[in-house]
Amino acid sequence: AIARIEPNTASLDKRYLALWLSAADLLSGAGRAVKGNTLNSASLRAIPVSYPPVAEQRRIVDLIGAVDMATRRAAGLVQAATAAYAAVLWDAFAFTEERVSLGEVCEITVGPVFASADFTSEPGGTRLLRGVNLTPGATRWDDSAFWSNGDVGRFSKYSLRTGDVVVAMDRAFTMAGELRAAQIVRGDLPALLVQRVARLRVRSGPVPQGLVYHFLRSRSVGSLLSEAQTPGGYVPHLSARDFARCEIPALSGEDAERLEAVLDSASEVVLRGRVMVANLKRTRPVFVASLLSGEHEIPASYDRFLDGAA
Repeated sequence: AIARIEPNTASLDKRYLALWLSAADLLSGAGRAVKGNTLNSASLRAIPVSYPPVAEQRRIVDLIGAVDMATRRAAGLVQAATAAYAAVLWDAFAFTEERVSLGEVCEITVGPVFASADFTSEPGGTRLLRGVNLTPGATRWDDSAFWSNGDVGRFSKYSLRTGDVVVAMDRAFTMAGELRAAQIVRGDLPALLVQRVARLRVRSGPVPQGLVYHFLRSRSVGSLLSEAQTPGGYVPHLSARDFARCEIPALSGEDAERLEAVLDSASEVVLRGRVMVANLKRTRPVFVASLLSGEHEIPASYDRFLDGAA
């Protein structure tokens, strides 16, 4: 069943009412009137609505609308940049006849087993790059582990450096089908590989490190790796051999430099846009709750936000 709710007073803006109802936890707010996880007309009438003067209501609605518009614009930019990134990679595979395997051009190293007893979550020391720290196109350190044992030197073979390509080997793909691969930047260091994470580092050959990273994220390589996954219990995983067998276009010189610059630019737009969308989505409910609380008036500075979002 669907109910239509209309304000019965000129003191309540219809858009504000819709915002209030969308933000309220109706099922818990209606209390004992809720039966079978549903609402009836009596329980809906019992829901209290707190509202400021109409002018204030409209400013609140406009402000949240500006946040929603900014989110949609950022999401559209991400979608367009993602499509452009994929199209450029597709063209590189389609129009470059010469191929080379990742095993020919890269040193592929798999991280060792670190004793979990020596892990610590306390910041400091050397980070351990685990699969949980990899997302498509970037590292994430909100769930960090550090090596607490002072003897880091014996693991120097597994040290990471700027530009290294790192890939998750367990659950390598997200639900959206994107490979969890990233390129190490200065802010990630110092860090060490851990078991079930692979590092690809170009030894020599016709393909620069940056393009190896982008080619690894292409649909062509992604489909090959997806098919190569073998179930390990309940966890699909990849091996170093699976990465080594993948073939990529053999590009070098000015062509490779131009292509890498275009792909870097598109990838950066995608990453920044995703961060913006995530931040806006995370902030919106807090923003709404604050504005609907009735504990303060909207400061005049919010109008500048509305002007900038228009």
